[in-house]
Amino acid sequence: MELAQKGDAQAQYDLGVVYYYGRGVAQDSRQAFAWFLKAAEQGLSAGQYAVARMYYYGKGVDENAREALKWFQRAAEKGNADAQFALGVMNQFGKSVAQNLQEAAKWYRAAAESGLAAAQYALDVMYGLGEGMAKGLDEAVRWLKKASQQKYSPAVETLIVIRDGGPGIEIRIKDIRKVLADAFRDD
Repeated sequence: MELAQKGDAQAQYDLGVVYYYGRGVAQDSRQAFAWFLKAAEQGLSAGQYAVARMYYYGKGVDENAREALKWFQRAAEKGNADAQFALGVMNQFGKSVAQNLQEAAKWYRAAAESGLAAAQYALDVMYGLGEGMAKGLDEAVRWLKKASQQKYSPAVETLIVIRDGGPGIEIRIKDIRKVLADAFRDD
């Protein structure tokens, strides 16, 4: 608390987490938002991502898609892989923005190159379907393998279906799209 009150961005973010989850204090989304915002305004990407999610879902603050997008963008530009993934999902499925598959692919790639398994899986799907980029099965498999090496269960399951020649890979692709669409839901 003392460090947060003195302006330490990491301490402000940490205090936001304490209030958000009610760890040792009463859970208070408004207090969490206030501390996350202080950290975000100082440029801490984790704080920016937290503020974006709270605006997106209306937790501790009124829901505001425009503000959410602004904070996701700030965090993503600082290399926050979770924010990059969020922008990928938003652009792929037209959530709070006009659907833009090329922009989705751009953000998924950034997050995937940072090692985020969900983004690697999303990039696999986009390459596999030729969405937002030229279809490329070799690239699709490369990203699928990276995600499965991290034991990301949708990727592991997809590799098993491919390996076993399971029924209807086209059906599996539809399932994959649902997983991605659901990936950006409230925790």
